[in-house]
Amino acid sequence: MSAAQTLDDAAVWEKLSQIALQQGNHQVVEIAYQRTKNFEKLSFLYLITGNMEKLRKMQKIAEHRGDTNSHYQNTLYTGDVAERVKVLKSVGQRGLAYLCAKTHGMEEEAEAIAGSLPPEQIPQVPENAKLLKPGVPIMKSDENWPLLTVSKYIRQGSRWRDNKRSRR
Repeated sequence: MSAAQTLDDAAVWEKLSQIALQQGNHQVVEIAYQRTKNFEKLSFLYLITGNMEKLRKMQKIAEHRGDTNSHYQNTLYTGDVAERVKVLKSVGQRGLAYLCAKTHGMEEEAEAIAGSLPPEQIPQVPENAKLLKPGVPIMKSDENWPLLTVSKYIRQGSRWRDNKRSRR
């Protein structure tokens, strides 16, 4: 990591993030993603490690950067329906915003959106519509992921042999 800091090159940080991820060192991966400004991967890392506080910060960063796609993606990750409706309205997707609000029980918001749409453009909510909510993290993973020692085997003929013993 000190070499990457000294070189401070995006390609070096990217390679470091790949290797650290393979080794389960998500703390180094987080630093590398931050240095390369790889916000999408950083958001997903926070999602899989259960770090909802940082994920909410990523949502605000995406909004501040004006990155609508990332902002919307983060609202899906965090389950922030009100913000999701706001994003959909801001990009002119009032029909989707209406469906999202109506399906999630935001009746006042749905009615306000419906009032801004011509009657023929108000979508019908299917009776079998279901809420889309992300799972709640069971535990937040602050520690790096544990590594398992795995010995490599090669198959020769019909038997498996330890790779160390098969080398000559």
